[in-house]
This record gives sequence, C-alpha cells and structure tokens, in this order.
Amino acid sequence: MILMANYKIGELSKLLKIPETTIRYYDKMGIIDSQKNEENGYRLFNDVDMHNLMHYKMYRSYGLSQKAAQQCIYDFELSEIDQTLMKNLTNIDLQISFLTSKKNIILQKKQFIEQLDSRLGTLSEVEREASYLIGYRKRDEEQTSLIQKKANSAVISNWLEYFPLVKMTPFLLEKDVRMRSDEGYSGLILSQKLAHEFNLSRCEDVMELPACRCVSYIFQRQNAMSVPFIRYLEPVFRYMEERAYEIDGIVTFDPYIALKKHSEHLFYGRVLVPVREKPDLG
Repeated sequence: MILMANYKIGELSKLLKIPETTIRYYDKMGIIDSQKNEENGYRLFNDVDMHNLMHYKMYRSYGLSQKAAQQCIYDFELSEIDQTLMKNLTNIDLQISFLTSKKNIILQKKQFIEQLDSRLGTLSEVEREASYLIGYRKRDEEQTSLIQKKANSAVISNWLEYFPLVKMTPFLLEKDVRMRSDEGYSGLILSQKLAHEFNLSRCEDVMELPACRCVSYIFQRQNAMSVPFIRYLEPVFRYMEERAYEIDGIVTFDPYIALKKHSEHLFYGRVLVPVREKPDLG
C-alpha cells in the first residue's frame, strides 16, 4: 500500500500559489476533501487533493466555469469532457475575433488622430460597410430626449457589452437632411458582419444600412452641444451639387472624437453621407 503525503493548508497554498482562503472555499465546495487530524485539529490535504486542485486550475485556465471545471474532475465521462472543451474552444475563437476587431478599431482611431491636422476639411468618396443602427436619443431645436422603448432598451443593453465593436454615432435621417432640418439623433452602429458573428440581438427599430458609396468629410465642430450637425455640412452639399449627387440614406459619423477643453465642447470626426447620381430627367 502506497502512503500518500499529507499537507497543511499553508504548505499547499505555498506550493500551488493559491491563497489559503481560496483553498478553504474549494474544500467547502467539495472540489477537494480535507481530513481533520484528531490529535492537533489541523485539516490536512493529501496528494489526491493537490492533484485535483491542479486539474481544477487547469480547467479554469481554459475558461471553464467553476461548475464545469468541477464536473470535468468528478462527474464527466471522457466524451463529456471532450464536448465541454470543444464548446469552450468556440468561445475562445470568438474572443480572439473580438480582440482582433478591437485592435483594428483602436489602430484606425489612432491613425485618424495622427492624420487629423493634415486631413481637416478634406472631401473624398468611400464605401461604407453594411451596418445595423439603433437610435437612443433624439435632438431638435428645443430639447434632447431619450427614445424610451422596452425593446430598444434590451437591444441597447446587449450591444453595449460589445464596445468598441459597437460604436456610438450621431446620425441624420435622409428626410431631415433634404429639408436641412436641425433634427438629429444619437445611436449605436455595428457592422452586419460582426452582428451576425456575435449573434447580437435586434428588434424592429434596428435600421439596416446597406453597403453604399458615401461622400466623406473630415471636419471640426465647435460648440458641439449647441450647434446642429447639419450646419457644418455645407461643403458636402456643394460637393454633391457639383457632381449631380443626391442623398441616398442615413448620414452617420465614423470615426469621431468628442472632448471638452476649457469649458468648450469640441468634436472632430468624419461624416459619411450616402449618395447616388441624380436621375436624368431629360
């Protein structure tokens, strides 16, 4: 019969780099099973406990929940462990995709900031990717108000968990731009590709923006809390008139940076105005 070594809690804590309070918690939860020394009252742990703790740490490092890690040690058959690990592998792939997209967004914003001084006032034509958009705030000449709908709130809460893949954006409706109205909205925007990849929820108020050609205009907006965006877009309207373009969808802003300096609200950004050629009426 092979005698197993016994460890005091302090020895096990030092060996496995696990706090004593955590070991006591694991003992209470049944992840390990200490035995009380009747002579001195100490609780002792053996080689099996150490082995189970190491495996528990290993499974937790894979991203498994406490329950799943414990089940892999005590309850699951090999096939069930395999299924659990494969499911977690899918989650890891999603995390890698999330972090890769997050890195690209940060690099894009960094590049925008670095090139801002030389690109302010520039106009160009770009492609805007297919996206989903939901509004959460409306602004007109007199006041700003939240768009309060239960379904919207649920979608917004879900989307906010995916910052910065989900981005904040002011937006202008096509009809308001045609009328040169001061009305504007604030919303969240997300590429359709990422929305499907991460299975983000949608409701009937989520607007589908198809991929489209846009006039891009990089500008600085002062008095950002009081002056409507429409009043800064005259260069875009002149550009469109010169080329016989007309607006063809919802206007969005990406990227943009809002900040406050010396009590003044500033806005630096790129507006994307969807366009098409005006029909030939001749």
